[in-house]
Amino acid sequence: MKKTAGVAIAAVVGTAAVMAYSSMKPRTKNELKKDFRKTFNHMDDVKEELGNVRADMTQMARTLKNEM
Repeated sequence: MKKTAGVAIAAVVGTAAVMAYSSMKPRTKNELKKDFRKTFNHMDDVKEELGNVRADMTQMARTLKNEM
């Protein structure tokens, strides 16, 4: 029952999003697309930075292990 309700809610939200997007002016759509692109590029930067942090922590752990 909960799964069916979740699917129904997702369908309603998806339909509302499509209707809202289709009623937007072209300029607004372009701005929204630019915002999405910036967000995804930012997410790639964050992913890279997390990889750098992981490498730094691994190196610190090795250093501590070797010193003990």
